[in-house]
Amino acid sequence: MINYRANFNFHADIFSIIAGAEGFYAARAVIAMVVALFLAGCGSIQATYWDARIDELCRKDGGVTVYERVTMTAEEQKRLGGVGRSIPLPTRQVAPPNAPYIAEETTTWLSRNPDVFRSESLIVRTSDKKVLSRQINYSRVRLEFGEPHSCQDAGVRLDVERQTFEVKGD
Repeated sequence: MINYRANFNFHADIFSIIAGAEGFYAARAVIAMVVALFLAGCGSIQATYWDARIDELCRKDGGVTVYERVTMTAEEQKRLGGVGRSIPLPTRQVAPPNAPYIAEETTTWLSRNPDVFRSESLIVRTSDKKVLSRQINYSRVRLEFGEPHSCQDAGVRLDVERQTFEVKGD
């Protein structure tokens, strides 16, 4: 036989604890944890939405497009300040007047909560102002919404320098 009176007293004891001063603070702590978990869930929902959206945009629009590949010797690369397979590309604002190549970068914000943006980088030959290559990347960077996410996570290559410049004899 079930003793309903004992069960009732158990529940009454719990409510009397919550109703007391100590219970009041305990109830506030429980409510705060529930709200925090709810808000964290909203952040992960936003992150999941934007990660899927970024993957879609990267497949459609992201990556590197090379219009003209530049071949140079290891000596030319070294003269430009390159090391290994990289060549430093200053932006137009800080490039010395004799820089043969520069980078132009544009950022377009898609969202501020979380921070999601589209970045476009151009490599330009300064002698004739010809765009040699273009790299487009989409990124989500707000860490409170989890790890950052970009086109690289969608399997899109973002090695614009390597695809634009070929160094012979390295």
